[in-house]
Amino acid sequence: MKNQRVRLFIEITISSGVILFFAVCYYLGIRHQPGSLWIKSSEVVHWVHVQQPLIVDLREKNEPRDIPFVEDDLIRKPFLSLIETPDSLRIPRDRPILFICSDGNRSRLMATLFHEKGYDTYYLLDGMKRFNQFQEEKKQSL
Repeated sequence: MKNQRVRLFIEITISSGVILFFAVCYYLGIRHQPGSLWIKSSEVVHWVHVQQPLIVDLREKNEPRDIPFVEDDLIRKPFLSLIETPDSLRIPRDRPILFICSDGNRSRLMATLFHEKGYDTYYLLDGMKRFNQFQEEKKQSL
């Protein structure tokens, strides 16, 4: 009986966390500001070279984390830890910030959140998965 109550408590806690996560994503997604711009996979390498942004990688530890166009100025901060305490991320206001993730959704949400706080934010449209696909397509066409 006690094990069933503990199990039920754990299931409710996990469900509540998932619901809260999607509620925050929905809320931030609806409030997407036009000032938070996206960068296409085909343009990101050149854009990073020209703009010299600070790059914030929001992917979790269990996701592939290679970024072939980044040499330095990279902060790795998993989305789930950052959404709970966004003020824990100390980033400068005097340069562009590029948020990246696997599919572009988390980076869009964080770019919107930080844009609302006055930062010059961008996100990689469709994320690193699409960037990697684009690079493969580019190689095959050569």
